Amino acid sequence: MKTIKYFLLFSTLVAVLLTGCESLDVKNENDPDFATAFSKPSDVRGVAGSLFNSWYMQVQGGYEGVGLLMWVGADAGTCSWGNAAMKFWHR
Repeated sequence: MKTIKYFLLFSTLVAVLLTGCESLDVKNENDPDFATAFSKPSDVRGVAGSLFNSWYMQVQGGYEGVGLLMWVGADAGTCSWGNAAMKFWHR
């Protein structure tokens, strides 16, 4: 019984050591160069649209952006439930 345990342990260790020495050089397909990323006009439009969407959501998006803060601070709008501390602006 001990011999079988040692044989299984040894064979597992050898298998792990032999397969663990494989090369990890993998080409990253998600990081293309400039010529590949902007080869067509639709690619440029997609990147520009994505950048604009990211900027817009940061500036105007809900509680994270400054749009709600500026809206209430300018007395352009109110909220009866005091969302985002709106009721504390005007006392």
